[in-house]
Amino acid sequence: MIKYKIIFEDDIEDEVFDTYAEADEYAHYLVALYHLGGEILGICNSEEDLYDLEEDPYDPENEPKYEIVECLRMLWKNE
Repeated sequence: MIKYKIIFEDDIEDEVFDTYAEADEYAHYLVALYHLGGEILGICNSEEDLYDLEEDPYDPENEPKYEIVECLRMLWKNE
């Protein structure tokens, strides 16, 4: 059976999804968390600290990159 995983910002997420739609919904959730983290950084740190970062994580034009890929789950005799 085909399952789906998310590669978010070059990191493979642990979660495995049964459908592409579930994976896509979770990927959008991760994007929202990414922007929320950037907003919190902006509130907690001065603007000078944000400029030390390579990219401003709260900038709406700076969308994180993700990819949804198919993966196969191998079934072993003991599973």
